[in-house]
Amino acid sequence: MRRLTAIVALCASVAACAAPNMPTEPGTALDRATQNALEGRWVTSETRSPSVCSAPEQDSYEIEFRRTGGAVWVTDTVDNDARVKITAASKADKKILLTLEGDNSSMTITLVGPGEMRVNAKFNNPGYDGVEWAYRCQAPRPEIVEALSPDKAVWFTRRTQSDPFFVEAPANTSGQDLCSGNPYQKKDTTVLEFELIGPVRYDIYEWKDGQYRRDWVIAGSRVGPDGTIAFSTEPKSATSSFTVRQTGNEIYVRELDMKLVRCSG
Repeated sequence: MRRLTAIVALCASVAACAAPNMPTEPGTALDRATQNALEGRWVTSETRSPSVCSAPEQDSYEIEFRRTGGAVWVTDTVDNDARVKITAASKADKKILLTLEGDNSSMTITLVGPGEMRVNAKFNNPGYDGVEWAYRCQAPRPEIVEALSPDKAVWFTRRTQSDPFFVEAPANTSGQDLCSGNPYQKKDTTVLEFELIGPVRYDIYEWKDGQYRRDWVIAGSRVGPDGTIAFSTEPKSATSSFTVRQTGNEIYVRELDMKLVRCSG
């Protein structure tokens, strides 16, 4: 929990934590093999315990290079998350230094063996400094959204407070500022959030009347000749498919029969 609080505070003061400001080509000094070894979802543990992968709720890191050029997504057990940009990286033998956006913020990683690492994470605000073990419990699954360009995935994705979300735009609201105030709390208003960067989990979330309502776990994607994006979803999702057509700053979702406008955080 302490780690996430530190990162949220960091992102609140650094605009570059938002996905649109991240490069789409790797900007680090790590070779592809090292990036491949790091990418995925790493579950953390205070003690050396590979069995943490079977635990239902655990803090974790998701490390990604392919679509943002380098980012760490940190999730805690109360389902809060934050993404921090990797600004530089270096490697000496099995030790890797990831420099993160923000003063004196970094992760020093020692690869102990396949799927096991020791992490020393330092975040400047409020001064978290912790050492822990981490285990690669899930490999990256880039094939799920390989039909989308990196820029398109970033255009949709919300992981920090400054990333975009989508607000329902009824027919009688043309010209109105639907993004003002707090759309999440507006009565009879649907808000969607997309997670299309991964590298492990890809989702679409729906809020209505200030409450989380349901989600779609994405299992695959394809893009039609007209640019329409068709997502297939996993069985427990709200519907078996989710089809999105973008026109400028708006999207239309066929399964919801709904037009939504893109808002910045």
